[in-house]
Amino acid sequence: MKKKAFKVATASAIAASAFVAAAPAQTDAASNVAVEVSKAVTQMKKAYHTYSDITASGEFQDLTVVYKEYNAAKVAYNNAKALVKQAGGSMQAAYEAQLDVTYNDYIAKRVITYIDAYNYAVTLDAKRESLEAALTAKNWDAAEKLYHEISYELKTRTVILDRVYGKTTRELLRGEFKADAQDARDSIAVEVTVKMALDVAAKELAEKDLSAAKAALDKAAECW
Repeated sequence: MKKKAFKVATASAIAASAFVAAAPAQTDAASNVAVEVSKAVTQMKKAYHTYSDITASGEFQDLTVVYKEYNAAKVAYNNAKALVKQAGGSMQAAYEAQLDVTYNDYIAKRVITYIDAYNYAVTLDAKRESLEAALTAKNWDAAEKLYHEISYELKTRTVILDRVYGKTTRELLRGEFKADAQDARDSIAVEVTVKMALDVAAKELAEKDLSAAKAALDKAAECW
């Protein structure tokens, strides 16, 4: 009887010891998940503030810096999501929701739209610079082509700038890029209209359509 009691007591002691040993491990795992989730949330917010704190002062952050923090945020988010899924537990749903909400709010809604808008704005500005170079070189064929390209951009694609989160950042992009492109385009609106009319007149004269040629010349004259 004593031997049996001893075995029961020993088994109970081993089980208790295993429980005590497992408890700290479980606590450490839960703590590690919480830390990784917190780090991911912090990094996602940092990616946003990397550029928004600079645009607030009327300047632009180097886009390579923005990309660096954005990529770090994606890695932190994915790692934290994987760890949360692996750990499971009662906090899994809450952690996943926290990560997803932060990603959607700071990365998808803010950082990605800013990067897209800035890249587009740089492309638009390159067209403006090309237009000004064509005007300096008195290359009117190139100037006319760029005039129409910029007009198309302003009419159909600058909505990309309007999607940027934050009034200050949005207005800075518009002011620095859209307004300059529009001013450059508008500065030669009359010249382009006249050139187009004269080109039509030359074509009609070559085809011996004097009436159409005169109409085109009259249109050119009206613009001056």
